[in-house]
This record gives sequence, C-alpha cells and structure tokens, in this order.
Amino acid sequence: MERQDAILMARWIEKGGRVIVAGVPSFASVEATDEPEKTLFSDTPKGRTLGKGSICRVGNQEEAATRLGTTLRELGLVIYDMKKDGVYGTQIAPNSYLFLNTGKEASEARVLLGDEKSWHVNVPAGGIARLDCE
Repeated sequence: MERQDAILMARWIEKGGRVIVAGVPSFASVEATDEPEKTLFSDTPKGRTLGKGSICRVGNQEEAATRLGTTLRELGLVIYDMKKDGVYGTQIAPNSYLFLNTGKEASEARVLLGDEKSWHVNVPAGGIARLDCE
C-alpha cells in the first residue's frame, strides 16, 4: 500500500469511517516500509479509534462478518445474513433487496434492522428472489 493511500484512509476514518481488515497481518509500502501500518494502526495492531471512526483487524472472514454485523447494528443500518452459504444480497432501492442463491438447495435470506424488525424470503436453488421491506 502506498503511504499516501494510507493517509487518505486515515483521514476518512477520522471523519467517521469504519474499516475492518481481514486476513492482512500488516500493511507495508511497495518499498517494504511499515509506514502504512503505522499510519493506520499506530502501535495497536488489533485496531484503534481514530477521530470519529475506527479501524480494526480480524483474523478471518467469520470474525469480519461478526464485526460488520455489530458495526451495522451500532449505526442503525440493515444487516443481511452473513453466513457462508452461497446466498448473496444487494440493496436495489431504499427498502428492496435482491438475493442470489448459488447453492443446490433452496435457502432463506433475511434482512434485520436492529433487534426488533426482520424480513425473510425463500430463495430457490440457483435462483434470485426479491425482498421488499415495508
């Protein structure tokens, strides 16, 4: 990572950005210096608060999914299922989502808003389903 890219990321984090780094033990510049790592993580390799935002490092995709769910919940944003099941979702309008099931069996997808609201849709094997949340 170029030093200037790390500086741009740090500025974005300071303004309230949230970064979750998964599977990257440390950042280095193309010149093999640790400046990008120091710029983003300082002396706290697991993460830190930087201005109004934060950056953290997790060990794998499951930890990233857990941390992302926590962060989205804190921000009052919707959460999709983040299971490794071959079902992928995308938001297509303020209250509408499409889910693609790449698996060989039907699956249920859900969207959560906080701890109080949830919506579910059955997604056929190899198919797409739309979910409208009202």
